[in-house]
Amino acid sequence: NDRIFRHRSDGVVEVWKISDRELLDALKGFSKDPAIGWQVLNKVTSLIAANHTRYNPAFPVYNYTRDAITSGGIVGADLGPKVGARYTSSVLSKITDGGLLKAAKVARLLQSGKIADIRKLVSGGDEFYKSLVDYIDNAGVVTYQEAINTWSLQQELKKDLAGQLGKTQFAKTLKNVTDVFDIWTNTFELGTRAAGYDAILPEMIARRQQQLGRKLTADELANVKFETTQYVRGLFNYSEVGEYGREMGAFFMFMRPAMTGAVRFWETFSPAFSSVESRLASV
Repeated sequence: NDRIFRHRSDGVVEVWKISDRELLDALKGFSKDPAIGWQVLNKVTSLIAANHTRYNPAFPVYNYTRDAITSGGIVGADLGPKVGARYTSSVLSKITDGGLLKAAKVARLLQSGKIADIRKLVSGGDEFYKSLVDYIDNAGVVTYQEAINTWSLQQELKKDLAGQLGKTQFAKTLKNVTDVFDIWTNTFELGTRAAGYDAILPEMIARRQQQLGRKLTADELANVKFETTQYVRGLFNYSEVGEYGREMGAFFMFMRPAMTGAVRFWETFSPAFSSVESRLASV
């Protein structure tokens, strides 16, 4: 399918046709469906991995601390040691200052699709709720990519309709249990990302104002917030995977996140192993 959806702020949905295959793959993930064999292998491997991650209550806690330290190192290399230290401190502080409880509330509302209720939380003036909403609004959540993918939306619609029409009490109970695990996982995911956004945004604003020699306009500030969200999301964005990564992931559990982490590490630290001339030549 060579079409994508563009959701405008006024509620209008546009359908765009993308003729460039590489651009289409970059936007949607994969524009061609994998063969049935790869689908089956990926499902089996993903199910095994989910028992170690999605359905393992201890994993998000461990992953939260690990990402705070690992991502702090990458941020420090990209934006400076002070910003990296501020990133790690901001993420870890949410354990004790109530930030994770706020992230849990947003995760629960997000799981239920209550976006309007999430926006109401900002009206109280709480800065962390504002950061959480900013992160969601600026396409920080992985589901944003699914929102422009017509094929993915079609599959989800089929799944939802089938579930609603033939849903048994057992299926409803299983869905409720799965939702609990997802809310628990998303609490730490949103907490990490929004806390990182909090730490990095002032630096990004200061750099842009220094470039322009003046304060930012409302539109310019909105652009910086979007760029900051995408930077934080890109620290470890496991939704990005190439064709080879998808196929290797079908055979080896956690291969995709391992490859994503390796690529992100190389993007940050590769300049230390190359000359200025070679870097300029690659531009």
